[in-house]
Amino acid sequence: MQSKTRKVPTKRKAASPVADFNALPDAEKERQTAEFDRPFVADTFGPLPPAQRKLWRKAKRRGPGRPKKGEGVKTIALSVERGLLRRTDALAKRRKTTRAEIVAMGLEALLSQDASGAAKGYAAGAASDRSAYSTTDRRVARVGRPKAQSTGASSA
Repeated sequence: MQSKTRKVPTKRKAASPVADFNALPDAEKERQTAEFDRPFVADTFGPLPPAQRKLWRKAKRRGPGRPKKGEGVKTIALSVERGLLRRTDALAKRRKTTRAEIVAMGLEALLSQDASGAAKGYAAGAASDRSAYSTTDRRVARVGRPKAQSTGASSA
């Protein structure tokens, strides 16, 4: 016995007016756009129909591009250890946020520690227990570390 396969009707996406226009032959495109070649053609336009007026209001309501955060954003290239990046992406997914937001939160936390003087404690901890931090953490900790002093008897 032969099984009958039933064709499931699929919804076709309506072609856009731009796609319809682009599909026309060149002669037809010229004929349709000829009216716009004469001067002051905009004077012949009337008010927008209600549907187009609604679209126009919606388009005007949107601001230009993304909303500004603080002083605006700067795109940077950043090299990050693969394991650290994988953990960062997992955290971002759990918190339903972006990688950039996680990095920004980490930078804010580190900068606020530095402002309160706690960064020196972080640097000292990294120097004494290197196994607790990844390579990237040690590099960050080294930035705030004061220059090493000799252990010999020197007068201060």
